[in-house]
Amino acid sequence: MKQYVCKPRCNILTPVFTLILVAFVSIYSNAQGRKVNPAIFRNYIKPNSSVTVKTVAAQKVRESTTTPVNNIFVPDTGKIVVLDADRRITQLDAVSLKKYASVTKGKLPSADVKMIPETHLEAANGEAIAYRILFTMKQPLSYDANSNSFKGKIGFLLMSDSDNTAPVKEPVKIEVRSDKTRSIVPDKFAIDHLSIESTDVDLEVAGNVTDSIGVRVGTVSNPEGYVTFIKVEPGLEISSNRKALQGLGIEETEIDVELKGSTSADSAKVVFSAEKGTITPSSISVKYSEPAIVTLRSEGLGDSKISASTSRLNSNSLVFVFKFPLAFLLAALIGGLSGGVVKFLSSDKTRRKKSMQKIVIGGILTGLIVAAAYYGLGISVIGIKISALVNEIAVFALSALGAIVGISLPKPGSAQ
Repeated sequence: MKQYVCKPRCNILTPVFTLILVAFVSIYSNAQGRKVNPAIFRNYIKPNSSVTVKTVAAQKVRESTTTPVNNIFVPDTGKIVVLDADRRITQLDAVSLKKYASVTKGKLPSADVKMIPETHLEAANGEAIAYRILFTMKQPLSYDANSNSFKGKIGFLLMSDSDNTAPVKEPVKIEVRSDKTRSIVPDKFAIDHLSIESTDVDLEVAGNVTDSIGVRVGTVSNPEGYVTFIKVEPGLEISSNRKALQGLGIEETEIDVELKGSTSADSAKVVFSAEKGTITPSSISVKYSEPAIVTLRSEGLGDSKISASTSRLNSNSLVFVFKFPLAFLLAALIGGLSGGVVKFLSSDKTRRKKSMQKIVIGGILTGLIVAAAYYGLGISVIGIKISALVNEIAVFALSALGAIVGISLPKPGSAQ
């Protein structure tokens, strides 16, 4: 029987073939990337569930696939983004919340922390680095009376889900938008670091908004954005068309009070506080979105700060100036003088024998007393009621009438 002996070149081909095979396996392995430990996702993605994986490079999605969560590979260059199946913004889970509290070191609120349904993965220092986008309200949407709007602040940050805390290779771009806001600043930004400091976004919303507003948070992997709702904190506002009053109790003005930011059918007891002056009533029950009115009467001279509060809310402050009632005094004196002259001229000859000076001075004093009693105390001592609004013509007319008809004190128990 013939025996075939391998020629020397066969011995050369064998190691060459082996090298080619090793190289092929190595290339294939590198193409696959590093396999991700599925334990990274255990707190927020169900084991063995299918997820969408998007390959991102230079801020663009290059490829999108669906794969089991336990079969995810991270490329050596670029990064991948794993999207949760529900694709909804959710509250941060309890385990992750503890880690969040430790990495933020109390610099960010720990209440109502939410997560974007994406996990970003990159290769760094020979292993995978995984992180998520979190956000929380650093300042709730609270009412600002000066701008008649609700203002708030959202803090965004990237939190690592792995032990690898290497710097982020590719910044995470985020866009915040809403058709319910007056302004969002900034509305587009990029985060290039893990943990604090947060990237803050200021929101301003119209003063007639109620309960909550819808906001979309867009990313490179999902430009359409994820929807979240931000709660509006109810506010208490007081306002007035006037800020200057004639002092010494002569003048009063209305103050509007309103509970804003809620469609609740509930009401709240509002209590008023004044440095000077009298507010009537001093407390009132107010329903949401149903304004009420109270009255402020001046007292003394100078500035007076007015505020209001409920058991949970504090209002803005209003500062009123109580001025010396010069206009009132002039109108009252001139009215009393005019009334005194008219009374003298219309009197019969017998009464005219009296001194004109005595009648006119009496008319001036009477007119002044009548006007002061009416506008300061709300008492009509001449049996005539006119507008309670303090203006020069009304004061002049009341004083003149008082000088002409004289004082008629009301009987006890009578309504004036």
